[in-house]
Amino acid sequence: MKIRWIVLIYFVATTIIVGVGTYYCLWTQSNNDKRILQMQIEELNNKIRQNAQMSQIESKPLTIYELNGKIWADDIFAGTKSEIATGTDPLLSPDTTIIAYSRYLSDVSGGIYLYDFISGKESLLREYTDMPNANPEKWSPDSQHLVIDMGTGIQRGKEIINIKNGKLAASFGSFGQSSYGWVDNANLAYTDISYNLLPCNAELCGFGLSLLTLDGESVKLKTPDSLTDYHFINTRGSKIYFYKSITNRPNDFSDYAKVEKSYWMIDPNGQNERQIDEIETKF
Repeated sequence: MKIRWIVLIYFVATTIIVGVGTYYCLWTQSNNDKRILQMQIEELNNKIRQNAQMSQIESKPLTIYELNGKIWADDIFAGTKSEIATGTDPLLSPDTTIIAYSRYLSDVSGGIYLYDFISGKESLLREYTDMPNANPEKWSPDSQHLVIDMGTGIQRGKEIINIKNGKLAASFGSFGQSSYGWVDNANLAYTDISYNLLPCNAELCGFGLSLLTLDGESVKLKTPDSLTDYHFINTRGSKIYFYKSITNRPNDFSDYAKVEKSYWMIDPNGQNERQIDEIETKF
């Protein structure tokens, strides 16, 4: 009888201990799960707040313009007008979060500034000594790089600047902003001037088609000759569109020249070149 009681007490005690231990483990695990869940919820809420802030910026029908040396942003829906900064040549980034603009610093220098809509702060991207007319000209599709026009010479110098650190990524020479375009976030196609036709003057300098990477490497896609030039038109879907012009003269001494123009497309690697109709370049 005594042994039975001992066994019974042992069984009850063991059951209680196991039960308490199991409850404690489940309680601890539950609290851990709750903490993890709370952290995940907080992280999700942060992302939602950030996305909401970005969506609010992206959804704004902003009109950016310059008036009397000031940069303004108009919100059409809200009917508000905000003075952003002092400067000229404003250029809104593709993701609509940053305005790039130039500011005249002195008779011999100018600066490129950025205004961040999210932080509401202005920062100097790059200062150009001896180039007071430098201005922002074209953003990369991902809003991470900015082409700066140096405003010098017929073949205007261009610099590609990384907006995160203000460092020079690459440079090239071209003409107006219609003479080049981004193929993707890391490659840019442009009309370049070829000095292989010497002596170089308005008659003999040829125009070719080149591809520039953010590593600064330039690759010639089309090289001109004394009668044939290549001019960049546009890019779409990783295709480069250009036209080829061939000048025909009756003889070397004639002022009369007939220019034949044809339209083409090519891949960034120089492959799959084919002739197209002019209307295919209109987009």
